[in-house]
Amino acid sequence: MSRVRSVVLFIRRSCDLGTPLRTVAWIARTGASDVLVIIHPEMAAGELEVRRRLKHAGLSQLKTRVVFGRHSMKESLIRLGEAREGERLVVVGSKERDVPAREILDPETIELIECCSDPVLLFPFRLSEFVPWSLIVTPMSGEFRRNRALARAMDLANQLQVPMDIVHVIDPMQKHQYSAKAVGRTGDQPHHEIQPMISEFISAACPFCSESEKKVIRNFRLIHGSAILELPKILSDTSVGLIAIEWKGLFMRGHAETLKELIRKLRVPVLLIRETANQETSLRAGHRFRAN
Repeated sequence: MSRVRSVVLFIRRSCDLGTPLRTVAWIARTGASDVLVIIHPEMAAGELEVRRRLKHAGLSQLKTRVVFGRHSMKESLIRLGEAREGERLVVVGSKERDVPAREILDPETIELIECCSDPVLLFPFRLSEFVPWSLIVTPMSGEFRRNRALARAMDLANQLQVPMDIVHVIDPMQKHQYSAKAVGRTGDQPHHEIQPMISEFISAACPFCSESEKKVIRNFRLIHGSAILELPKILSDTSVGLIAIEWKGLFMRGHAETLKELIRKLRVPVLLIRETANQETSLRAGHRFRAN
């Protein structure tokens, strides 16, 4: 299991000294040995106020560095260099005031997301207060392959001792080349065969996770409908604290529109995990997972 050992928090507005900062403090207390807080140079709050809020959040007792950034978030992260897989978390606070309401992510955040190989925790809206997460939700496609989001979400769930639910949404309006057919049609299978099929599906998605680590998985939820409509319904449950989503491609205008629309509808923090190049080859073992 990989543990988050370092956290980079970008603070651009005074409100980011609230929930994002307290969330980082909570994660840091579970094992992150290094916290770097990068303050936007034009932020109204001065260094003394920042350090006061750090102390209030409990970060002053941890190894925490505070710097006033002179570069963009992307450039700042590049200057830090690469981190080992799964050991660094990048946190970005709420969007800037001058970003139109229809644009959930501002250009600088998009630039950071596209270049970052680390999981990026977003607060795409202003949260009034910090509440420790009591459940992590991870959507999975029907592809029979490794899923980096599941592995990283499972690592974080184990580190924070928080249960997680896996959600597989079957959209009847879309034709997927590969679909979790054995999972998606459990009604056609004897009850004793369902659990092994789900276990095989999860094992293909996260082949290096141990059985002990998988114990954080509370439910495998199968939903029929549109992901954009159904996932926000699931996340309206007050017990859900975080959604972890795998993505690929680009975030620029005209790309990832479904994902951006989903983020726009959510009212929980979003952990974005980028699909890496070595995941392009799907694990296509088991022809029963092939769509008709």
